[in-house]
Amino acid sequence: MNCLTEQEMKKIQILFLTFFSLFFIILTPINLRAQDSGPHLETITPSLVSSNSGSPVILTGSNFSQETKVSIYGEGIVLSGQFPIGNVSRDVMVEGNYAFVANDDGLKIINIEDPHQLTQIGACPIPPGSAYGIWIKDNFAYLAHGTDGLQVINISNLSFPYITGQIQMSQTRGISGKGQYCYMACNQGLAIIDINDPTEPKLKSYSETASTAHGISVTDEYAYVANDYGLTIFRIQDPNNPELITSFNTPGQGKAKDVCVIGEYAYIADSSEGLQII
Repeated sequence: MNCLTEQEMKKIQILFLTFFSLFFIILTPINLRAQDSGPHLETITPSLVSSNSGSPVILTGSNFSQETKVSIYGEGIVLSGQFPIGNVSRDVMVEGNYAFVANDDGLKIINIEDPHQLTQIGACPIPPGSAYGIWIKDNFAYLAHGTDGLQVINISNLSFPYITGQIQMSQTRGISGKGQYCYMACNQGLAIIDINDPTEPKLKSYSETASTAHGISVTDEYAYVANDYGLTIFRIQDPNNPELITSFNTPGQGKAKDVCVIGEYAYIADSSEGLQII
């Protein structure tokens, strides 16, 4: 077996280092030239479009070529779909593949299975006025009609919903439900309605809040009513005699407009003061 001498080893090392150095010197300008010759993006106009708008997107920059390809992806919160219903929409509840929308014309039922291709499949007009809130249970939609109280709509056939029951009350704005009872932010208080028979709803009790009621959230034992004073809490274990627990004055001008209760916290839309957490 022949062994290389120390002098021969040094020659091999010198040749290897020389080859590597030449390769690096040649390759570096090629890389730099490739980077310099690539497309350089400066602006995108418009910066926000809906996925189905069909609007052109204009890119400006330099070093574009015939072979340049561009892919645009959504990032963050983007508009996936929209459906103009007409008039003012004030509340929505989603069940399965359908959105039930309360608006000034009444109830609108929208198929949302494909968010990019929304279609209206049914509608039910209500007496003149505005629907402020909606709650769905089984085959019925319960609307809080601002001037005509509770409107019960049969939605067993989504294409042909119709009013099947009602109960007259004034200034009904917020609505929620639990079991056989419907709870409404009504005038200046809380109204509890028995809906065991949706065709003949019955008022069980009415309890006053400190001021005009707007929104409501219900848990197993309590009803939380957002009103012009702030938040009022009732114990509702006995629907015939709800018990006033406490009221909390929030700082907003125009006061609390709606409330959502989760766990130990009440999240309040407090007019001019934004979000209050109690």
